[in-house]
Amino acid sequence: MARNDYLTATLGWSREQPLTAGYTLLLRADGQWANVPLISNEQFGIAGSSAVRGYQDGEQFGDSGWKVSLEPRTPFHDLGMVDGTLPMRVRASAFMDYGEVYYVDPARGGSRRLWSAGLAFQGGIGQVMDARAVLGWALDGTPVSPVGSLRATFVIGMQF
Repeated sequence: MARNDYLTATLGWSREQPLTAGYTLLLRADGQWANVPLISNEQFGIAGSSAVRGYQDGEQFGDSGWKVSLEPRTPFHDLGMVDGTLPMRVRASAFMDYGEVYYVDPARGGSRRLWSAGLAFQGGIGQVMDARAVLGWALDGTPVSPVGSLRATFVIGMQF
């Protein structure tokens, strides 16, 4: 049972390492530790577009957990100018994501893991608009996402 006195520690790390000819390697790691069972909005999530891609957002949470991502990226490619003033650029990447969550109360199930791989495409128009499309394949099965299932995500953002 969740309590109102709890302690969590979170840590995140990210690095985009330049390789050669504009290629980069994005490495990310995040984690959380908790001393007691947590309510759902305090738990650590490992599924979805900002975690282990290829799974539905919110599909897997735990009291403690960690996730890592490895993503080699192509250089940005210029597609031309929009309105003669804003550059349009795109790039592609491949990724592999992995995460595990743990429950403080063993009656809730011990631990769970998710693992995925896929392709991502990212683009933008100047500093005004950005878009991202992700195709992720589940490499571990869950009741919602069986092994080999494909999840597509598309996000558009604008800044004014």
